[in-house]
Amino acid sequence: MFIDQFIASFDAPPTRLTFDIDPFDDPTHGSQQLPFFHGYYGQYQYLPRVITCAQTDQVVMVCLLFGTAHAALGADDDIAYLVNRLRREWPDIDIELRGDSGFGVPNMYEACEQLQIFYTFGLGMNSVLKRNSRELLQKAIETFDRTGEKQRLFHEFWYQAGTWSTARYVIVKCEAHAQGTNRRAI
Repeated sequence: MFIDQFIASFDAPPTRLTFDIDPFDDPTHGSQQLPFFHGYYGQYQYLPRVITCAQTDQVVMVCLLFGTAHAALGADDDIAYLVNRLRREWPDIDIELRGDSGFGVPNMYEACEQLQIFYTFGLGMNSVLKRNSRELLQKAIETFDRTGEKQRLFHEFWYQAGTWSTARYVIVKCEAHAQGTNRRAI
């Protein structure tokens, strides 16, 4: 129903759409079925997952997961359904999917590549990514110490984690500011 309403909301076929996929915690109360205790959130909960359109702010798909489910559980199937449905209406559309590091897992990369859609997922910083961005972080710190101005620097490279079938393009952001440092990868 959400997808049908989304498609019907366009007067003309779009050429490109960007979708955001996000889970969020939904605390349970009382005697509901299948709530589980989630250690990160510190509560009994469900874990709804929502796909929204960045251009229109419309909800396009919703999935209710059990409280301890991995955020990406079944997301590859949801994305395949969404992409195939949209391409039936608009065969030439470019589609992009964005998600946090909970979606930065091999089956999501492979699904997006098979569907021929653009994607950007957060990556957890591991020892290899930290080593490959160490000099950039040090440069950001030194420049901030010298100028007192917030620094935000970027580095890009091809990287293949041990669980990946192929190398993928990674961008690392290194920040240095009065509150400390911040290093993230996509």
